[in-house]
Amino acid sequence: MARIKFETSEKQWEAIESNADVISFMGPFGCGKTICSGLRIIYKSGKSNRPLFGIFIRDHMTNIARHTVPSLKKIFGDITTFSRTQEGIYWKGPRFSALMIGIDTAKDLNRVVGSEPDFIIIEEPAPIIGTENDGISEDVYDFCYARLGRGGATDKWLMVIQNPPDELHWTYRRLIAPESEEDCQRVHRILAVEDDNLWSSEADKQKVRSAFAHRPDLLKRYVKGEVSSVMEGVAVTPDYNEEMHLSKDILEPLSYVTEATRAWDGGHTPACLISQRDPKTGQIVFLDECFETNTGIRQLIKRKVLPLIGSRYRHITKWVDVGDPTVANAEQS
Repeated sequence: MARIKFETSEKQWEAIESNADVISFMGPFGCGKTICSGLRIIYKSGKSNRPLFGIFIRDHMTNIARHTVPSLKKIFGDITTFSRTQEGIYWKGPRFSALMIGIDTAKDLNRVVGSEPDFIIIEEPAPIIGTENDGISEDVYDFCYARLGRGGATDKWLMVIQNPPDELHWTYRRLIAPESEEDCQRVHRILAVEDDNLWSSEADKQKVRSAFAHRPDLLKRYVKGEVSSVMEGVAVTPDYNEEMHLSKDILEPLSYVTEATRAWDGGHTPACLISQRDPKTGQIVFLDECFETNTGIRQLIKRKVLPLIGSRYRHITKWVDVGDPTVANAEQS
């Protein structure tokens, strides 16, 4: 195999040579995520004693054809080829081939259920606000990881490349801030920045900055590369300023205050906020939040609220419960 030379940033090289089962490469628009995944495929195939086969997944074939393929062609067009088939788009290069497919549910993976991939790349699993990118479900991620466990090989890997997600998205609790010890051990987390893209011009980067200049929430995600809640619709608390009101440190419960408040909300995303009022300053300090998606409030209490109270609030002798009054009423429809 002929020697191929590419220049990379330190963060990209960290992702390229990683030996982890799962590599999470996250960063803002234009930090070279897609190109980095291509470099990793070429690098790993060059180290292998046989040609590698992989699967490249995005939400829809339209986004693969419109965004992914042009990005890869720009850098690897001289040494790789792309061909459209009924299955998807085949990307072939030195000692590797990858089937690029659009997918949004685990059921769609039946098209490739008979394959034994050496690697899988999931691109942009979190929806991108203001675009036609719908994201990819958590079931697909779990299915892909399970597929790589077949065949007995120990050098198979899964790479997830994405812009920073919303704090409620599954990639946050599985890849960015893993809640389970298993995810902590299996995932190599890498955060790239705008300057990691060595192939993007300053003019292109400035266009991205200008596009989100009027939206601080999106600017934080897509330009600064930071996880952030995204505001949709009219803000309920327009005066809230994350830089001013959100503590940079983890706040501990006030040991000299034995009363705390639990604020509840229901629906399909039940939540509980725990706060205390500091008599010294008069401030109300929100210390913890518990929430789950697509579940009920009883499950939230059992799985998150009670364990949290037992570990951090054992000194509390009086609880005050407030919140949406409809939580107390069963659905009448």
